[in-house]
Amino acid sequence: MQTSKRLTILVISAAGTITPEIKAAWSMAEVDLVGPYPADAINSGDVLRYTAAIIDARYEAETMLPLTEQLDEKSNTPSFFRATDYFNP
Repeated sequence: MQTSKRLTILVISAAGTITPEIKAAWSMAEVDLVGPYPADAINSGDVLRYTAAIIDARYEAETMLPLTEQLDEKSNTPSFFRATDYFNP
């Protein structure tokens, strides 16, 4: 994807989910990953500052659904990922 500016993606997950190596790889692709921040730390003003958001799919529905609604209201439809602990599968 070609872009004239860097993209900023909000990562909603537990601390330590995104390693420095992952952030560096995305940065080389002109994408800044911000976070991770836990779902309960996100407020409506936060979602306006980012190009996109990705949410850890391990959150329970009662946490994830209000968050996705909040993001959708701001025209920021989230993507989802499932963090994996590669050292303890």
